[in-house]
Amino acid sequence: MENKMSWLRRAFWTIATLTLSGCARESWHEIPVVELPGPAAEGAMLPHLAALRPDGLVLSWVEPAGGGQFALKFSTFNKAGWDANPRVVAQGSDWFVNWADFPAVVPIDAMHWSAHWLVKRPGGDYAYDIALSVSADSGASWKPAVTPHLDGTPTEHGFVSRFPVAGGFAIAWLDGRETSASDHATHSATDAGAMTLRAARIGFDGELGQQFLVDSRVCDCCQTAATMTRRGALLAYRDRSEQELRDISVARFENGKWQALAGTKTDGWKINGCPVNGPAIDAIGNNVALAWFTAADNRPRVMLALSRYAGDDFSDPILIEENALGRVDVVALDDGGAVVSWLAQTGQGAEIRLRRVDAGGEMSPIRTVAATQPARSSGFPQLARKGDDLVLAWTVVGDPSNVRTAMLEGAAR
Repeated sequence: MENKMSWLRRAFWTIATLTLSGCARESWHEIPVVELPGPAAEGAMLPHLAALRPDGLVLSWVEPAGGGQFALKFSTFNKAGWDANPRVVAQGSDWFVNWADFPAVVPIDAMHWSAHWLVKRPGGDYAYDIALSVSADSGASWKPAVTPHLDGTPTEHGFVSRFPVAGGFAIAWLDGRETSASDHATHSATDAGAMTLRAARIGFDGELGQQFLVDSRVCDCCQTAATMTRRGALLAYRDRSEQELRDISVARFENGKWQALAGTKTDGWKINGCPVNGPAIDAIGNNVALAWFTAADNRPRVMLALSRYAGDDFSDPILIEENALGRVDVVALDDGGAVVSWLAQTGQGAEIRLRRVDAGGEMSPIRTVAATQPARSSGFPQLARKGDDLVLAWTVVGDPSNVRTAMLEGAAR
């Protein structure tokens, strides 16, 4: 009887999921892409979107500030749209401004926020440090910046992600302290030392806490991404084996310790240089969505894997689109599915595209959000969830550049 009841429960939830996801797929193309009036000035670039619980959103970006300086600014989303009076976190003339490794303002909770940017360090073109600041009043004021890494080497430190912990938050970053004799211009297989993935705890007062070595050999310049599950934080990154396989790995931070997870089935992408194309990860409860780019077997494509158990295992990889450029982002949905964004090359340039996938792997048609360019200056389009809505942000290439945002209302239901 128990087995029969279990089977009936599974059948009921399968039918319910298919019914709901079928409705979502049917209306997917009917949801308009509405461009939002943006708060950024001309010359803005490198947008980042971060959730402000329960249903708010923070947009941050980099903007020229005159005199060779750059400023990190942010705006919050209210009922009328973006606040038209953005605030400045910091500005400086010694910043390392890069298309792939960009600053961000990220709320940890309603009151405590964090922000980071990158500062050049003498010693090489790719020698730079992370500057990290904390706000205890929702971004109204910011504490003096600290540097979370303590090695002091003139090497690369960046590609930051973060997540909340008791009494503060933790950040993870790519750390080049072992690569001091490396050729950072090529990030080649002949590097004297490997890039490492490290993390540190930070208090809400900005005090540095415990330091961690997460992985001793990772890809040199692919973005990291973090999310929270009921079992702790998950950190996704591009790994690097001794044989130059550069596939996606996932680690969990639970009870103050890091644990490597089995992750997704490997692509077997062997490449003797960094593709500068990191993963994206998001979760609701223990349902996790992981998106990434691979060109294994000379097939450039965007992939997605889903987990129902906080990353203990993942579904077989789901092909989102072939012949893609990558630069992915992802948001998790309440039904266990996800929406993936990515950059796809076209005959005239490139497009920012979206696809919705339900918990069973059924996919919607592909949506085109905006035309863009495949150039590095297009950066990494951002995708975030605001309640039941999806919001995107991207850099518009031009002289000057600018940052645009758009919404698909109700697309996350």
